[in-house]
Amino acid sequence: MKRSASERLRARLGAVRPALTKLFARRQRKLQASNSPRAEVKHREPREWPRRVGLVALKLGATVAVAWGLLIAGREVYEYATTSTRFEVQHIIYDRSAHVDDDELRELLAIEPGTNILACDLAELSERVAAHPWVAMATVTRNLPDTLGIEVVEHEPSAIVLAGRFYLVNAEGVPFKVVERGERAELPIITGIERSALKQADGQPIPELVAALDVVRMYQTKQRPRLGELHLGDDGSLTLYTAEVGTQLRLGRTDFEVRLARWDALRAALGERADHLAVVHLDNETKPDRRDRVVARFANEHDEAVLLAQAASALESDDETQAPTAKPAADTTPAERRAQRRNRIPSYE
Repeated sequence: MKRSASERLRARLGAVRPALTKLFARRQRKLQASNSPRAEVKHREPREWPRRVGLVALKLGATVAVAWGLLIAGREVYEYATTSTRFEVQHIIYDRSAHVDDDELRELLAIEPGTNILACDLAELSERVAAHPWVAMATVTRNLPDTLGIEVVEHEPSAIVLAGRFYLVNAEGVPFKVVERGERAELPIITGIERSALKQADGQPIPELVAALDVVRMYQTKQRPRLGELHLGDDGSLTLYTAEVGTQLRLGRTDFEVRLARWDALRAALGERADHLAVVHLDNETKPDRRDRVVARFANEHDEAVLLAQAASALESDDETQAPTAKPAADTTPAERRAQRRNRIPSYE
């Protein structure tokens, strides 16, 4: 039986329909895949890569050009600053101190005319100024275009130490210079220190001087007779001598504040007679079962003769002493002996 044409067409369409369905499904999947972000990146990467490389190269080239330009400009500025007369040292700002005047400062700095301010080594200049014996610390600053600022902190002497020669000592217990005429003032003198201790210290505080200065400050906190000398004994004991009368105060090795209080009480009890004391033993040990005792002795002519002999011996042994030699005790009047007794230590007035 023959089929009609329409039936034959339906049969053919039915045969190719599965193939057409698969084809349309495949194309649909491709369209969906092409619309996804990953596909878009993969699709665009080949076209964006050259542009990115170009941008990086352009930025790198611009950076190198700017850096090169800055380098050249900085070199030109440096050459101008180090060779121009505008930056030569012309002025020094300095507040004159008590012992370093303008002329001494310029001599210490030793800056040649025409020196460029940028070529100055500030640390080296500070060390030059600090080399002055009175200078404890110096600071040099640069104020462009042509000015140097100098700040100086001087030593403040607290005492004098006798160790072969007389040396000024600051509050930290460091001897900083030899005493010259006119520098003695009314500073107390510390004795009993070996010269070797000064050499070993090498500019550092000396423990014995630090301890002695603590006692000096303790003594000076109250109104007492001016202190002339503090002697350090070999056993560590301290002995004080007043400046005007030469009274000897034996403090021992401990409890200095308590023993100075005993000295104050004794002076208050004796009144004006306290000025005639020769020796005061303040180093008696305190005991709970008895009252504090202070043993004192008044000066007599024999004591004065001994003190005069000690003073004459000190004058002969010290090369720097300019005071006249004392007369023998037998050839002097009591008034002269009292006046000479006050100069137990050679003076540098």
